[in-house]
Amino acid sequence: MNQFSNNKGFTLIEVVVSIFMFFSIFVVILGFFGYAVKGQKKALASQEISDQISYVMEYMSRSIRMANKDVGGTCIAAGKNYEITTPMAGYSCIRFLNYDNKCQEFCFDSNNNQLKRRKSGDGGSGGLVGSEVDITSSKLKVNSAQFNIIGNGIGDNIQPKITISLDVEKNAEKPEYNAQIKIQSTISQRNLDTN
Repeated sequence: MNQFSNNKGFTLIEVVVSIFMFFSIFVVILGFFGYAVKGQKKALASQEISDQISYVMEYMSRSIRMANKDVGGTCIAAGKNYEITTPMAGYSCIRFLNYDNKCQEFCFDSNNNQLKRRKSGDGGSGGLVGSEVDITSSKLKVNSAQFNIIGNGIGDNIQPKITISLDVEKNAEKPEYNAQIKIQSTISQRNLDTN
């Protein structure tokens, strides 16, 4: 009888194979975990941009919805509800007489990739003397913003509406976590304003 036949130990090859299999499984699990963490960070970035843009769209929508017709032409052309303006280079704006009869506008500043709000402090007597206020976070980059007016003329018998189209991205610390959203909304004036 061989003295080694009752030995119940492992050979070196069995130990090496076991360690290799353990580390292979560990690496696969770690890879799935890393992929899940990256997916979570990208989803959080998308959620953050969605939350911020929802707030900005709601803020602009409420103001635009409550606009008054500028009968006397103190802010925009007489008889109009809204007007597209370009007050300075790199700006595209929608101007209107707000519910307080003050001249107000929302602008896309393509120089700084931000949306801004400007409002007069003089009861709508023309110029916008109020300071600019960014309405988008500095963490966001507005790639484009377009304002389109539907039914703004006198005698066109169409309820005035504004369509806002935004293309916004969030600049994350790492490029793979960047998120982008394109959104469009059409807002009609609250008060019926047709002939």
